[in-house]
Amino acid sequence: MRFRSLVPWAYFACAALLFSWGCNSSQPISPNKPTALDVSLPLGSNVRASFLGITQNEVLYRLDGPNHSLIQKGSVGPFSAAVSSGSLNFSLEVPSQDNMVLSVQLNDAATHSPLAIGADRLDLVSAPTKQISIDLGSVIRNCYFTNTQSAAVSILYSGMIYNFTNDLLANTLTPLSTTDLIVNPYGPPTNQFYFQEATPVGLPVSVIAYLGTGDLVDFDYVPASTAFYADSTISKGGAVPTLETGDIYCLKLTSTPGDFAWVQVVNPGDPASVGPSFLFRASPNPYFSYFRTPADTGGGCSTLW
Repeated sequence: MRFRSLVPWAYFACAALLFSWGCNSSQPISPNKPTALDVSLPLGSNVRASFLGITQNEVLYRLDGPNHSLIQKGSVGPFSAAVSSGSLNFSLEVPSQDNMVLSVQLNDAATHSPLAIGADRLDLVSAPTKQISIDLGSVIRNCYFTNTQSAAVSILYSGMIYNFTNDLLANTLTPLSTTDLIVNPYGPPTNQFYFQEATPVGLPVSVIAYLGTGDLVDFDYVPASTAFYADSTISKGGAVPTLETGDIYCLKLTSTPGDFAWVQVVNPGDPASVGPSFLFRASPNPYFSYFRTPADTGGGCSTLW
């Protein structure tokens, strides 16, 4: 009789354990305890160049979970540009889970314009750690900033083709087999440029996705395949072709199949007088991790701007 009277209590006790820890299991099924993560941003020669002429800098960061869901976003700084060696360091409290991406953007603190970006994957369950080092790549050096408003290339306002891998710009609208992008002029009423896919022959392919405007860290992932179209106008959902300052696009690269480029328009230009300018970060990953293009590693970046 005494044993029988204890059975209901044992049942409810096990049910309570199942809710928070799992009955007959040592693994919790509730969210894991957050991890105090130390983030380090090495200031290599590639990034130190971003400090030139900048009085103060700031760092934006964004942590995304599965399905590109925002976990947290914040900023660090401003700090003095005199910090040009060693590393920038800050700490975050993040959930202990897998399939996360931490992206970082170094800004000019006065203008909030991007100087360098980078990202890396975080798997804190399958590969527990309390620190991460993220390499940043400049987006203001010639290799990653295309300035067609330079006097040396001003003739290109009639339209151009561009190859991100080799940093090659040509004054033509006829693409080659390795051309990534056609920058097409469009006359009245907008007198603007637009991006167009660059298939030399055959049907147009969907390689251009409009992501939005704002901070690059807000668009650190490659979007779904359904977001890609044959030109920036359709991707943006507009009726009249136009590039606008601050537009951010993701491109599937033809020059290096499987790679991507995140492109932000700095100045849309004017087909009547001057071409557009844009910065970019290329990567073989589905997020904009640090990656040096062959033009950069081989010393073949354009010297026209």
